[in-house]
Amino acid sequence: MRTAVFIFALLVRVAAIELTGAERIAFGDGPDYVQFATALCEQHVYPERGNLPFFRAPGLPFFIAGVTACHPAQTRIVKYALAVCDALSVLLIFLLALRVHGTRTHALIAAALATFHPFFIGGVTDIRTEPLFMMLLIAAMWLTERRLPAGRAADVSSSAAGALLGLAALTRPTALLCIPLLAAYAFFRRPETGGAAGRRPALRSATLLLAAAVLTLSPWVARNMIRFGEPILVNDAGGFNLWRGTHPELMQVVETHDRDLFAQRSWHFEAVTVSETAKGITGATPKARDRQWRNLAIENIRDDPAFAAKSALKKAALYWRPWLHPGEHGRKSIALSVVIILGLYILGGAGLYLHPDKRLVMAVLLFFAALWLAHVAYFPSIRLRTPLTDPLLIVFASAPLMMLRRYLPLALVVAPILAVAFVATRLSEFPAARAFVTTMQGAAGEWWAMPLFVVAYLVCAIFLLPVGLLSATAALMWGWQMGGTLELVTSTLAALVPFFLARKGLARWVEKRVRSEDAPALHSPFVLFLLRIVPLVPYVALNYIAGATRIRTRDYIVTTLVGSVPSVFLFAYFVDTMAAGAMGAATQAKIFAVCGAVAVVAIILRVIADRFVRSRRA
Repeated sequence: MRTAVFIFALLVRVAAIELTGAERIAFGDGPDYVQFATALCEQHVYPERGNLPFFRAPGLPFFIAGVTACHPAQTRIVKYALAVCDALSVLLIFLLALRVHGTRTHALIAAALATFHPFFIGGVTDIRTEPLFMMLLIAAMWLTERRLPAGRAADVSSSAAGALLGLAALTRPTALLCIPLLAAYAFFRRPETGGAAGRRPALRSATLLLAAAVLTLSPWVARNMIRFGEPILVNDAGGFNLWRGTHPELMQVVETHDRDLFAQRSWHFEAVTVSETAKGITGATPKARDRQWRNLAIENIRDDPAFAAKSALKKAALYWRPWLHPGEHGRKSIALSVVIILGLYILGGAGLYLHPDKRLVMAVLLFFAALWLAHVAYFPSIRLRTPLTDPLLIVFASAPLMMLRRYLPLALVVAPILAVAFVATRLSEFPAARAFVTTMQGAAGEWWAMPLFVVAYLVCAIFLLPVGLLSATAALMWGWQMGGTLELVTSTLAALVPFFLARKGLARWVEKRVRSEDAPALHSPFVLFLLRIVPLVPYVALNYIAGATRIRTRDYIVTTLVGSVPSVFLFAYFVDTMAAGAMGAATQAKIFAVCGAVAVVAIILRVIADRFVRSRRA
């Protein structure tokens, strides 16, 4: 199960990387991280400054240099490595939910939410610190929350948590605050045994966590001491970020909702105001320059204390804003973000309220509050909050969703389809999607395309392999009409091979692997017809199951052919519309209409399937 969670999350992220352009770097800080990694590999030095007037935290540049074997320009490899980190975060959320709630169902719900969290997925489509930082932080949380008996295993777990927190701090300095917070939680959490005997292991765990974090940071601190003569923990960005967060012009940018004006004001602040101010920063060392930036920030506050106080309150509210910034994103993205973020707040809050361990709940709330207050002075951004709060909110959101499990299957059907609809409306913006559709349609005219499709379908039918990808390929290459017809005929003919194999010699093999109550139900052609329309039993398995019954071959062929018509052509039309969306030939209204129709049909089929199962049991 754990392997499946990781692999599925990884596949989703790899697909997102390829769709958005694996070699594309759009995030402003991305090239800087690559340049720092390049300097490490080629010049064996760590740059003192980047595109901003400070040096970057070393975590991501060292990570890039490592995963690319000192070829930082290989952007696809960097993104794939970040995708692995993010998929591990999904797995860790699964494990953390399993630890917090104690049931696999809670853990699977949490993993599903994390797998399709668009902000998590978006983090790996560019070169950002979020995937690496979040993986390290969640791993430290999981290790800290584990309740191991006092001994070597507990000591190793605490030490590993501290080391991971140290690495997280080297990726994002925010994690420096997480170190004492998690150490305090390790000490004050409810002990397994009461009295002093229970406190001694807790004190040992907290001490080992702190010691491991300090030891992990110490080589970098020693390097800074040798290089600059100053004990810099991570980097010298604190003063600049404080000045930036208190500058009146930045607040003007934050309050701008018009996209063109926002872009203009953002450019002016970053390219003109920052550049002009940086000319006056003449400190000889990073710490001296950091102090100068802090002094300028204090001057900003002193110039207009009332404005500074009002800005601080506004930034405190913006930190929890449940939507993307209107100046940076369109209406559809903002509407989707409201649904996701607000839903996560409501479900996560309900989960915290319902959880019986109030000490754990209080620890989570204190963690949120401490990191919230630590960010108030700086620029408010969702990307700063997401890796800190969303994993824990997802863990606790699984509890109220578990209470709604009666409706959860419908949500799990509808939500991915609506997500596909939203993504499909933007496919035309991705050159990779257009190139893929063009390549597939070009291959459709080759003489070998149809024979290869038929052979591949037959192999899948015989060896019980999923045929969904082949169904999508047919619609993509030949359109929904011809592709659907080709698949209908091929699936009917391919279904005969396992049917006759089961009937001639594999009947006992099938009966051993199928529940005894399944086979007798297929004596009726109507039941087989219903199972072809409602995919209660997968196509590849149903072929063998039918062969183990006494249903006539003629009835099997007719019910397979006629019963497969609705699902084959509906899916073909769905895929064909998505392909047209990638080429810019389908309107957004048509895409949403098709996806809505698929969702409605899926719900109807689900209801029919439930009633069929209940009638069988009765």
